[in-house]
Amino acid sequence: MCLGDSMSSEPRYSDYTLEELYDALEHIEHDKYPERVEKIKDIIEIKAKELPSKKESKKLKPKEQYLVSIFILGFVIILTIALGFIPMKGLSWITKEEKPLYYWTVVSGLTFWALFYVNKYRRV
Repeated sequence: MCLGDSMSSEPRYSDYTLEELYDALEHIEHDKYPERVEKIKDIIEIKAKELPSKKESKKLKPKEQYLVSIFILGFVIILTIALGFIPMKGLSWITKEEKPLYYWTVVSGLTFWALFYVNKYRRV
């Protein structure tokens, strides 16, 4: 086998990772190796379809989103009632004793907001 033949042999792009393929595509001489460019593009397309999309795998379904919202709002409501105050940025804390109208208005608003998500959760 001639040394020149092994030097001109085509790389095994199918063994490359997607990151390596993108790097190869970026650094290959497109004018000199147009067939290799097409082969790299084809392999990238195949490998990209095989991998699950990061956005799809991490995105919650609507029913799961509503359940998370219900959980968070429920936690905030229970914590607010248990502690007896609501911390407000830029304002003094709203307590049951000092400002009961404001306190219960906020608790009621959070409760209605949670019930809104409960209703949406049940309908999905």
